[in-house]
Amino acid sequence: MNIAIILIFIIILFSFVLGLIYAISGTFLPYHVAFTGKTESNVKAYDSELMILIEAFIRLMGIYVITISIANLFILFFGFYKKEKWAWIYFLISVCIMFSSLLILTFPVLGFSMNYFYFVAFLILGIIALAISYKEFF
Repeated sequence: MNIAIILIFIIILFSFVLGLIYAISGTFLPYHVAFTGKTESNVKAYDSELMILIEAFIRLMGIYVITISIANLFILFFGFYKKEKWAWIYFLISVCIMFSSLLILTFPVLGFSMNYFYFVAFLILGIIALAISYKEFF
């Protein structure tokens, strides 16, 4: 059970750091440039208001990820740690939906890059954590 908690905590920590990167930087990341073929300065030269909107969306996405990470931390320590079934089911749904959608939606952008393999690794870690802890809950 402790291993499962540690694995889920690592996933939450990774999500939190990713959210911080998005919220603080608010700029194009290298894979954005690789996908669009345009740098931030290209977009600003084309339409400065469009770049302001894009920066706002990137920061907003980061804030959402930070918020979900904090909520997941509370669920981990106040539900999962106490072996409440709803918390296990919640993490099953959230891990599968979150990382599966990241894999599907980011593949056209990232391809088989290192970032894509991080998402695969964290999906596998989440599944392992849930498989390890299954007997404790049911």
